[in-house]
Amino acid sequence: MNRRKTSLDSRLIDGIQVYVKDPLPQNIDVEGVIGSITNKLPRHILDLVDVLYIGEFDFLEEKQANAVYMDGAIYTTNHQDNNEDMLDDVLHEYAHATEKNYNVQIYSDNTIESEFLSKRSKLEILLDYEGYDVDQYNFSNSDYDINFDIFLHNEVGYEKLRNLDQGMFLNSYSITSLSEYFATSFEEYYLRNKRIVKKVTPAVFLKIDLIHQGEIEYVD
Repeated sequence: MNRRKTSLDSRLIDGIQVYVKDPLPQNIDVEGVIGSITNKLPRHILDLVDVLYIGEFDFLEEKQANAVYMDGAIYTTNHQDNNEDMLDDVLHEYAHATEKNYNVQIYSDNTIESEFLSKRSKLEILLDYEGYDVDQYNFSNSDYDINFDIFLHNEVGYEKLRNLDQGMFLNSYSITSLSEYFATSFEEYYLRNKRIVKKVTPAVFLKIDLIHQGEIEYVD
């Protein structure tokens, strides 16, 4: 894959500080990706992230992740297939930035967690009926559990999960934790179809919509 032979640079794109540590593929239009993000997200959400770093980072490889939100910054790999791939990665981390900064406002009334765990309970029953050994996993744990993730991904398989969840989840990865349940809804809300979010994850939709409209205040 050909890569730009440009020096490392720092740029201010649509009000977002972007630091390109390592060269991107030639087909990636960083300005276009950032432009899409600034067109979709309100300013009060954009302001939650201080800087976007693009490049090769050891902690991304260790986590086997394409991007992370950490200490007010988004770090994303420069190994991107296309603009849409990069847009998905960056906007997903804006979801985690929103979740972290609005955590109390999002989760304190337990509506999202109740919705999530109710679906997890139904999925446990379905998987048990299908013959999977579900007793060794805690389906009522809303935090990320790598062993549970491996079980869903490797033993059950995401294709099988899509057939089993009967529209309870937006995608199979959103089953892995409450945080990803929120983040995938956020991504769907801004990148694809708000109506689907309202239908499939109504508790999350309500909070995202209120935050989007500025009706839930963020206090630094």
